[in-house]
Amino acid sequence: MRLLRLSSLFLLASVLACRSELGPVPPGPPVVARIVVSPDSVSIHIGHTLQLTASPLDSAGKGVPGRSVTWSSSDTGIATITPAGLVTAKTYGTVLLTARVDTISGIASIVVLMPVTGTYTQPDTATLVPGGQLQLTAVVQGPGDTPLSDRIVTWSSTIPANASVSPSGRITAGSAGSAVIIDSSEGVSSSGTRVLVTQPVFTRLISGNAADGTCGITVTQELFCWGDNSTGQLGNGTYTNLRGPIGPVPWPTGIVNIASISDAAMTDYVTCAVTTSYGPPTALCWGSGDHFRLGNNSTDDIDVPGFVQTSLSFRQVTASTSHTCALAADSSGYCWGRVYGGAPTPVMPGVTFRWIGAGYDYTCGLSADSLAYCWGLNSDGVLGNDTASAGEVAGGLKFASLAAGALHVCGIASDSSAYCWGQGAWGQLGTGDTIDAHVPTPVLGGLRLQSITAGTAHTCALAVQGATYCWGQDDEGQLGVTNAVGSCRSTPCSTTPSPVTGGFLFAQIVAGEVHTCGLTLSGVAYCWGGNGSGQLGDGTVVGHTPPARVIGQP
Repeated sequence: MRLLRLSSLFLLASVLACRSELGPVPPGPPVVARIVVSPDSVSIHIGHTLQLTASPLDSAGKGVPGRSVTWSSSDTGIATITPAGLVTAKTYGTVLLTARVDTISGIASIVVLMPVTGTYTQPDTATLVPGGQLQLTAVVQGPGDTPLSDRIVTWSSTIPANASVSPSGRITAGSAGSAVIIDSSEGVSSSGTRVLVTQPVFTRLISGNAADGTCGITVTQELFCWGDNSTGQLGNGTYTNLRGPIGPVPWPTGIVNIASISDAAMTDYVTCAVTTSYGPPTALCWGSGDHFRLGNNSTDDIDVPGFVQTSLSFRQVTASTSHTCALAADSSGYCWGRVYGGAPTPVMPGVTFRWIGAGYDYTCGLSADSLAYCWGLNSDGVLGNDTASAGEVAGGLKFASLAAGALHVCGIASDSSAYCWGQGAWGQLGTGDTIDAHVPTPVLGGLRLQSITAGTAHTCALAVQGATYCWGQDDEGQLGVTNAVGSCRSTPCSTTPSPVTGGFLFAQIVAGEVHTCGLTLSGVAYCWGGNGSGQLGDGTVVGHTPPARVIGQP
């Protein structure tokens, strides 16, 4: 037995010695730990092919050569794949393509794109002045009008000299004339945007007591607007925002699909107009629908003119931050918006008006017999009577015209003298102090005036002799004076009328929130003051005190 054990040990020693002489035992074949498919996520079009590759890797991330890969498709109706990894797209949808080695697999997600079946541009019409710009939006559609947001769009112009277009769809107007801007995607084109480039001649300017924009009615009764467009209040079929890539609109742009304008009004969120394009004078509004300011029983914003929902015919409109009002053909007053609701509601029954003006949560009207009436909230005495109730303004003065500011009202009496009442904190009453007035109070200086306008906290007027005067807040140069003559609450101001610099003779002036515009006797528009929203229309967003010409005019 002992001899047998010794023999076994000798045999084992011999084997080990033999192995030692032959070297180490070679390792087994590499083990595939994962498979990398490239590309692992991609989009292709129907009928197109794509080559996929599969790379087997071991646990250390090193390639494992010589291993056979098999391919499969999760839906061969969407895309097929050959044993060599060649993909063919059949129809639109998403499919998973799997590469497998033994029990290990790698996956690629392939999106077969819907075909483009149509495109259209927004807006489909545009009216610009030379040098003006407008951002277009292309809407690309697939089968069933499905929006396709992931497609490349190319742009072209039929007449680049009149209107050129950037790769992003931004129009720049050139010479007066017309052009069509066409968008295309994957061989499909729309009918494009019809662009008219023109030089407007204005007969009347429009702004409002809280407006960061301006409008002008032309000799052909068209409406052009410029400035803030964050709620679509320029009515050109677009929205632009100061914080967005497009920015403000510092040049006149034409309102979409509206003509024969007889009156218009603008405030910080809304623009309205009266048109005879559809027969009797009809009111339209656009911009922010908040508080039902558009009069269409909706709170949705719209960027093109929409009808006020009523059978009434209107001849004048006015707008404020809180509400909108209008005079009907029979001279009765109607309002809608905050407090009033989503459709025109009668105001001051039994009183017929020849003018109506809206301020912040209040409204005033000039009656047929030239008396002033005000109603709403009596903040800072803006209703003009000590009883703080709706009705006739105290004093029994006869007025030739009125102007409604944010929280102050001014008027020209029958003897051409000026009176103001309401908030006076920034000198906007022109009374030489910053005290609120609850009844009409004479404007200092003894000026004889022919017209007057009220902004948020400043007032301007045209003297009978032709000069222009402004008073009130001057933090952004809205008074148009070289140097403010005082300080109100640490803000530059003038508490009495100060002449506007430049010596212009204006036929009309309008005041906005922090800017003022005037129309000369020859029909040329100039603006001055704050310009952060492009409300001066000079092609910039830089404010200035001297009046500057609005671009695009002849």
